[in-house]
Amino acid sequence: MKSESQRRGAEAVGRVLARHLRLYECEPGGDDSVDYVDEHNEVYEMKLVTSEEFAELRKRRLRWFPSKKLAMHWSVLLEAPTMDDKFRQMPQFPDDDPDTIAAGGVRVMRKAELEAKWRDRFSGKKLAIPRIGKRELRALELYLLVLEHGGVSNTREVELQTSEERDALWSIRRLTRGAICVAHEQLGHGPGIQIHVGWGYARSGDPNVFAFRVQAWLDSDLGSNLRLSLRQEGFTRRHGVLSFDASEPEYWSVQKAGLAFVPTLALTLPSEIDVLWCLIGSCLLRYESDQGWQSFDVAP
Repeated sequence: MKSESQRRGAEAVGRVLARHLRLYECEPGGDDSVDYVDEHNEVYEMKLVTSEEFAELRKRRLRWFPSKKLAMHWSVLLEAPTMDDKFRQMPQFPDDDPDTIAAGGVRVMRKAELEAKWRDRFSGKKLAIPRIGKRELRALELYLLVLEHGGVSNTREVELQTSEERDALWSIRRLTRGAICVAHEQLGHGPGIQIHVGWGYARSGDPNVFAFRVQAWLDSDLGSNLRLSLRQEGFTRRHGVLSFDASEPEYWSVQKAGLAFVPTLALTLPSEIDVLWCLIGSCLLRYESDQGWQSFDVAP
């Protein structure tokens, strides 16, 4: 049974091409090696491009932890990584300064080293996220209690008076990986800790920033399964269909710009992919090496 994102992708591409995409595994001689096939013997493989850390955080968290020690209702906002945290364009690092290097005394990071560190950090690899289960919440309860006694109700707007408060705040930030914690006098559940998951980012509005992330995803280990699925012969053309959710910072840029959101950045498609589709909300982008980008409205 296909996922919602796979079904939406198949429906959107089928509407644009005026074709009926059928499950390949239900075809005579078919299997689950690819997702869909059409009447022209072209195959389609669907992938959801998302921050898996966000889904994992939502699955792991214990939403509500009642407390007999706290006097207030604490809201804790865990920030999940976005696609910008996984794939980010490299800045222009300064060239090496021979005089500074020759002077010695301090270790100078070379440009090549800075670029290597950046490529490794933003290679799409799995990012660490906080574990917030019962054990962690019991510890968090004690740290928040220290802040309560000090009159602190917001971990972002805080003036700490004692070393105990500073230690508690450091422990909270370590445990939650920098979550914002805000205390409320009265909310429906009463005293305790409520865990929320969200993300924050600044969208650029630049279609080529999105195209950069598409290319980075295709080139990364995350794109290897798509390439593997389409690495087979006997089909007329092979389509890769990527679906994006709101963990992609340009998601809302696309919704605002509509059909005007068309990248100009050329992609280097893997040899296994003839046509690439990107579904973002109600916009469907298509890329072919000899035609560039096209945009289609697939709103219901």
